[in-house]
Amino acid sequence: SVYYDGETPTNTAETNPEDYQFIGWDVLAENIQGNTNCYAQFRYIGMAYKRLLDGGVAGSFENTDATVIGNYGMSHFENATSISLPNVESVGHHAFYFDSYGSKTTHISLPRATTIGDEAFCSQRSLETVDLPLVETLGKHAFQNCSKLKTISLPEITALPEYTFYACTALESVSVPKLAEIGTQVFYNTAIKAISLPDTLTKIGQYAFGSCNSLEEIMIPAGVTMINQNAFRDCKALRRVIFLGRPTTIYNSVFSNCTALEDIYVPWEYGQVANAPWGATNATVHYVDEGWQAELLAEQSSE
Repeated sequence: SVYYDGETPTNTAETNPEDYQFIGWDVLAENIQGNTNCYAQFRYIGMAYKRLLDGGVAGSFENTDATVIGNYGMSHFENATSISLPNVESVGHHAFYFDSYGSKTTHISLPRATTIGDEAFCSQRSLETVDLPLVETLGKHAFQNCSKLKTISLPEITALPEYTFYACTALESVSVPKLAEIGTQVFYNTAIKAISLPDTLTKIGQYAFGSCNSLEEIMIPAGVTMINQNAFRDCKALRRVIFLGRPTTIYNSVFSNCTALEDIYVPWEYGQVANAPWGATNATVHYVDEGWQAELLAEQSSE
């Protein structure tokens, strides 16, 4: 028998070792009586896999064997309208990346994936829905320019890194119940009209909701401590903002050029947070007590 209790080997002989999956050991000697050399065996899952499948499958495609999709592994996989990879746990950067308008893929299912690399779905312009119920880590620009993506649920995600949904111009509904941090330009130029931000949220990054021209109202959870520069800049339809707590830092440009914004409700006294109304030149800041806050919440629930 052969015993090994170290870390999973990586193919250090290659320029891009992440494109190779370890599949086991090979022992060349026979009738072993003492120590011998074992050789790690790897399977290529990167560009070669992409070329093998590139454009060769039309309609629905399912692969139950793959557990990893390497970098660029299925980019330009243009003729499949639906892709199902039920046992894939890790998706590399640019795995489904598409840099033209030719892809026909409207649905991708990755029910066991926990890690998604940078730009994994970037510019999949036909993509409308994606199943990622177990994903815990999402890379930068993951869905950038997915211009037909309409709705998405990410129940295990705690952080949305920069440009996650940048220019997803059809995106209307997002559910991220464990979200703690929204990075730079995450929802920039999307079609979100309303979004329920969870109590776990603590930080909203620069331009996070910039140019969300369908967004009409936003409620800032009590746990938010920082709202960065221009977080809601150019939200032309935004008319009301409700703060449920008192952030430590709100930059003075947070609501810049939100020309329709009329009312900002805050549960603190005048002067306790600097720079109000934070760039919203047409808005009135209402300093309300807990009773008024309860009424506002009840009013929103009934709408």
